[in-house]
Amino acid sequence: MRSHASLPLGFRLAGLMAVFGLLVVGITATTYWVTETQKADGVTINLAGRQRMLTQKMTKATLGFVSEKQAAAFARQSGGRVRSAEEHQAEARAAKQLFASTLTALFDGGEASFGKKRPVLPACKDETTRAQLMQVQELWGPFEQALDQVLASSSISGERTATALNHPQRCIATANFRCLSC
Repeated sequence: MRSHASLPLGFRLAGLMAVFGLLVVGITATTYWVTETQKADGVTINLAGRQRMLTQKMTKATLGFVSEKQAAAFARQSGGRVRSAEEHQAEARAAKQLFASTLTALFDGGEASFGKKRPVLPACKDETTRAQLMQVQELWGPFEQALDQVLASSSISGERTATALNHPQRCIATANFRCLSC
């Protein structure tokens, strides 16, 4: 039997190159897998951050709707371009729809609108994160109802508006959850 030292130099170099080639292929495959995993994490983090922004956008649009309804005469006297109550109402409704669909996608998985992209999220499996998402869903129900009431009303109730505008702050605080565990 031939010993390792008696193998021709060409065979030893070829063996060394094969081991090096396998190492490069392994590193490349691992890098690709990690990069793909991080892409999904990045989209989830961005969507969770957008949820926070959407609560603020719904609140701003609802305030604009209420203030336009209450101060229409004054706004028209200012002479500048003032957004109409209908524009504020449409913005609030669009943000509300986007928030609801993204919350469902973060919790149950599925397609989420993200600019021109429509990434498909996996269902959240981490129990801690699921519990926090359930809290957001529980807060979302009353907030959504209050928004619907304010936006559908022809007369503005101070109590109804206060309820609608109080809930986003609790939704925002609860929505600060760990996304990477999903």
